[in-house]
Amino acid sequence: MFRIKSLSIVLFVLCVAVPKTTFAKPPPAYIFWWGVEKIVKVADLPNHINYQGKSFDLGYIYKRFTLLYFIPLWSYDGRYCGYVGPGRDYVILENGDAFVSEMERAGIDIPSGSPISFMDRFGLLVILGVFLLLCVLGGLGQQDSEISHATDDTLEGEGSSQAASNLQNGWYFIAEGQEIGPVSAKQLKALAEKGLLKYDSQVRRATQDQWYQASQVPGLF
Repeated sequence: MFRIKSLSIVLFVLCVAVPKTTFAKPPPAYIFWWGVEKIVKVADLPNHINYQGKSFDLGYIYKRFTLLYFIPLWSYDGRYCGYVGPGRDYVILENGDAFVSEMERAGIDIPSGSPISFMDRFGLLVILGVFLLLCVLGGLGQQDSEISHATDDTLEGEGSSQAASNLQNGWYFIAEGQEIGPVSAKQLKALAEKGLLKYDSQVRRATQDQWYQASQVPGLF
């Protein structure tokens, strides 16, 4: 029974595989590399599955678009093939999906899911995500610097009597998770006019502990 099953597998291989090996395309010499073929091994196959006396395992070949060859952006045109070892040569399978189904019916364990690595599939999204995150963090840092600078400018030159008045009648506000103040009502309005204090920014009077939105302060906006 095993010999019959083995014979059927060999006959199926002859039907779905091209009787030759070929080579993966070499990469072009550019900043952006496209059409670069990469071959990965998917599963081990029995030794009696061979081509022209050369055994092969199940592999997967796909093309990549990369930056400087080392940074994958995305992949395309993937298909199953015969994996014959490290290098660029592989066995062409006319119907790779049918070949995989036949191997599974023969009891060979084929891993589920995509054989393509995470970075080869989503490299572009990862790079864009990191870039956007850096932009957001940079923008928040710049905004925090602007708020601190604007606050320092509004406080600069005030006398001790005004500073003492702020302690009694001034305002505190939250910027980038930090409590800043006390500032006078005039200074608070100046920050709002510069766009450094938002409608939903948290503010409180110096004599109170309760915080509320800046939009609730009459005449601030």
